[in-house]
Parts: sequence; structure tokens; C-alpha cells
Amino acid sequence: MSDSTRLVYDPDTGDAQGNNRVPFADNRVPAARQSPISRKLADLTPLPNLPGLTNNYFLAAPFLFDRHTLDSKLDYRV
Repeated sequence: MSDSTRLVYDPDTGDAQGNNRVPFADNRVPAARQSPISRKLADLTPLPNLPGLTNNYFLAAPFLFDRHTLDSKLDYRV
């Protein structure tokens, strides 16, 4: 979020209507204010490898369709 041109405001500031809000410094939410679960999920997310703020991740993995299947029919009559 630090590269975004939009400000990220501290939700603990301002009144109920959102007046007098204070933005976070450098658009960065302090680590102490982040949920440990959210932090863990963010750490599992791959970092961008393309420029820009949106559509900035590309992965070209080999496509392997390797499914071993068997189709059979068995009839038994006494």
C-alpha cells in the first residue's frame, strides 16, 4: 500500500462520520496493528514480479496433464 497514491487512514482516529482522520505514515500499517493471521496470509502471498500496482504478478508454469485413468466394465451372471 505504500506505493499507492491513495492515503490509508488510521481507523482509530476521527469521529463516527470519518472527519479528522489521520493517515498512517508512509501508507504503512504498523506491524503492531496487524492481525497475526493476516500477516501470515500476506507472507504466503508471492511478491509482484511486474511493475505497477495491479496485475503485477505473472507465472508461466509448465502444464502437465498426466492423469492415469482406467475405464472398465465387468458383468457376471450365474
